[in-house]
Amino acid sequence: MASGAISEYFETQNGNGQAYGRKFAAFLAREFPGLRPDLSFSLPIRRVGRKRNEGHAAFSAAKTISASAVPARTMRPGRGAELPSCKAGKRCINIQYGDEQAPAAVQKTVKAFLGELTA
Repeated sequence: MASGAISEYFETQNGNGQAYGRKFAAFLAREFPGLRPDLSFSLPIRRVGRKRNEGHAAFSAAKTISASAVPARTMRPGRGAELPSCKAGKRCINIQYGDEQAPAAVQKTVKAFLGELTA
């Protein structure tokens, strides 16, 4: 159901948003094929449970950043060394477009978080 809507979401994004978003969505599908793809608040999301607070990862795009939404505890102190150019937003990690190292570090963080919930 959500696959078509998620594809439509990416079609509405600018070039950077499409590129980063599709990579993040492919990462989630590859690493967590059992998580249900969905849309929540018009954003592509993969849920661990039926509700967002049970664990999720999502993606959104803006003019200058992409944001990977995960629970705030994944951006605990000490993550700054791994993600020096990223900022912690409200329940998300903001990545500046053009930052080539941050997406891999964010994926590592998301993989560790979701891996704990799905183990």
